Amino acid sequence: MKLTIPVRNLEEIRFAYKLWIRDVYAWFIDQDFEKNKKWTWIYNWRITPDGNFQNIESIIEAVEYCRNNEMTLNLTFNVLPFVWDEKLLTLALKNIRKIKAHNIIIADINVMKYFQSEKIIVSTLSSLYNSPSIQFFLDRYPNIKRLVLPRELSIREKQSIMDDKQTQFEILILNDWCYNSNAMCSSLHFWEIVKKVKYSCRRDNLYYSKSSNSDTQALQKITWKRSDCKICSIYFYKKYPDLYFKIAGRVKNTIALRKDMLFSKKVLDRLQLNENYSDFVSKNISLHQKIYWEKCDYNNCEYFKINDAS
Repeated sequence: MKLTIPVRNLEEIRFAYKLWIRDVYAWFIDQDFEKNKKWTWIYNWRITPDGNFQNIESIIEAVEYCRNNEMTLNLTFNVLPFVWDEKLLTLALKNIRKIKAHNIIIADINVMKYFQSEKIIVSTLSSLYNSPSIQFFLDRYPNIKRLVLPRELSIREKQSIMDDKQTQFEILILNDWCYNSNAMCSSLHFWEIVKKVKYSCRRDNLYYSKSSNSDTQALQKITWKRSDCKICSIYFYKKYPDLYFKIAGRVKNTIALRKDMLFSKKVLDRLQLNENYSDFVSKNISLHQKIYWEKCDYNNCEYFKINDAS
């Protein structure tokens, strides 16, 4: 099992390397693209200045560092072109190919056809909700390296897909934002919480603010909400050694991101031990307080009372 984390500068990559984290994802501020793009091109929150490399030169340097240290940098080209513009895409491709990233994370299926010679990671935005939809992508793009499963899927649903398809998968973990950020609320069908945990949404007013900068504020509130960490759920993925766990949240400050790296890495390392679920959770709670200097909100955790995944 491995971690993949968001980075926006070389310092964060170096810290990840010290923790034996070898997979990172990033984007950069493409000035040429920004000057020419239209409002119909959506980057899925990937263009904030505080969440990306500041220019193409800095991310090229980061890719070179990763290659020299046996790390992988995945470039997040999660563009959603509502109105197609060939010239604009060509402009973006020119700079992307200069970077020479290990893999390209792509959401739009039509954009994928422009990356026949690169390794592709299929984004969580590509509606990978079942095995047939995953097979659809695999049949058409043999250069797919990994697929990111949607955050709305339950543990059992993810297990079913991964058992059926012998390929590399990635799932979101640790402050992965509200499930409703993909327009689907977890309370509608989550099998894990129906029997033993009374569900009540704890995310009131996350998306609404009087401030003109409401989107950024909402994202920060979701990202730092510790009761949404769900780290204990990884216990049920022990039989998938090639699975990647993705930490979300590019706008975190460096200290917060470092704590997330340290916490997640220690939890993953302990997962290899033969602990029962109760011991695993108890130690996670203790570790949470030690690293974050605040108590785990396990009484409100959707996963805390799960005893098995069968």
